[in-house]
Parts: sequence; C-alpha cells; structure tokens
Amino acid sequence: MSSIIPTLVYVSIVAYSYVFSLHIKAVHGYRDDPIIIIFRTKRIALVTIANLLLAPFVLVHVLKTVPDVKSVFRILGILDFFHLEVFSKMLKTLFLFMMLFSGPLLDRIVNQEYMERYSSTIEMLRDLLIAPLTEEFVYTSLTTGSILAYELSKKPLAYLATPYYSSTEFHNKKEFDIYLKLSPILFGFAHLHHAIELRRQNNSWGQIIITCVFQSIYTTFFGYLTNRVFVNTGSLACCFVAHSFCNYMGFPKLSVSGCNSYKIIYWALLLFGVSSFSSRFDKMTYTATNRM
Repeated sequence: MSSIIPTLVYVSIVAYSYVFSLHIKAVHGYRDDPIIIIFRTKRIALVTIANLLLAPFVLVHVLKTVPDVKSVFRILGILDFFHLEVFSKMLKTLFLFMMLFSGPLLDRIVNQEYMERYSSTIEMLRDLLIAPLTEEFVYTSLTTGSILAYELSKKPLAYLATPYYSSTEFHNKKEFDIYLKLSPILFGFAHLHHAIELRRQNNSWGQIIITCVFQSIYTTFFGYLTNRVFVNTGSLACCFVAHSFCNYMGFPKLSVSGCNSYKIIYWALLLFGVSSFSSRFDKMTYTATNRM
C-alpha cells in the first residue's frame, strides 16, 4: 500500500503556491486598492489555472491515485459545472447557508445594508467571485479532492458505489472525517499571511496575533463545512456558492443596535439558524442522485 505522504506533499505545494504568488515580487499597498486587487487577481488566476492543468498529470502519472483524466475532474468536483441539475444543488446549498445567517440577514434588511461596505466594483468582485472561486479550486477541489483520491486508490473500482471516482463516496463515512479536517488546516494557515499587511499598517503585535489566530480558526472551520458540502454534493459549484455567500455576510454580529424586542428576535434567529443548519445539512446537500 502506497504512503499518503507524497499526496500530502503535493497538496501542501498546491495550497501554498496560492499564498506565495501574492508575495513573490509583489506590488505592495493597501489590499482594497484597485491596483493591488488587479495585480493579485492576475497572480492567483495564473497559479490556480496552472495547478488545475497540472493536476491530471500529477494524479494519474506521478501519484498514480486516479486511473484517468475524466476521473480526475470528477473527483475534483469540476464535471458537475456542466450539468443542468447543478443549479438545483446550488440553490439548496444557498438556502441552507441563508438559514444559518437568518439573524444577520434580517439585520441587513432592517438597516438596508447591502453593498455599502464595498468601495469599488473590483473589491466586490474579489470578495464574491474571484476569491471564493479560486480558493475553492485550490483548497477544496485540488487539496481535498487529491486526498480523497488517495483513499479511493486503495480500493478496487468494483467495490465503489459508483463506477468512477467521486467525493460522494465519502458521504456519511465518519472514519474518513479526518480527511475533511486535514485540508481546512492548510486553508486556515494560508490566512496567516495577512499578518504581513497588518504589520505594514503599523498594527501592534498583539492586534496582529489576535486577528490572525481568529481568522485561522474561523476559516479552518469554514473549510471543514465546505468539505462536507463537497462530499455530499460532489460539486465544487455548491462549495463556491456557500463560500461567496459567507464572504458577503461576514462573521455574524453577536450584538445589534435597537430595542430589546429586536435584539431578542435577532438572537433567537441566530439560534434558529445554527439549529436548522445542523439538523438539515445532510438533507439539503445530499440525495441519491448526487451519485450520477
């Protein structure tokens, strides 16, 4: 039985090539400056495309964990982009995460806060399209997909529930949950590079540590959720929808302004959101037709 170490080395290179591309011979400045956003967008787009093009060669011929190119793109959750039924999956995933943010959504509607926090169109596109799409390709599709491919490679195809490699093979299999928690750690650590910019802005080391530790923990947990979406739907498109929506909402506020009755409603919706999200997660992201 081959070792998982070569696969872990590969996914680590893929994961951190994304971060390194932002800092090697980089143009420095405020991250929301349109010039900086455009520069970084070009870098991460090139790195993401390069990694996607190299993936079939690495997984089929180097690591030898996937039998053919079509299976590569299926385990990476990319083939789903070309199926009409993906829209139904995406809508269910979006509604699931909207339930989670029931309280914050109400607060946005009441205060009429929609896109005001974006100072430019390119900033909005970065947060809602470019970042979630490229990050899901790198940290879910390529990273988690490659790890799952290693596990599937240990089994004869005759023993799989489908005649091809698919992340849905891991639905509701708790013994493989460790794989779904492994790649989000890379995603969480990838956000530590924000310390560089925070330091350039003359923030104290205490502020930098608190901010980066919080971001790493939050993004690691979020990465685990998108991995769960990935193995339930077999679709990277659903992960993108969840990521984009969560970027739009940001971290939920624990307190809001207003009268006591409004605050009680907000907190009640926070609890309702968490409870509904937990109880309905599998029902809204997994069906037998996901094994297509």
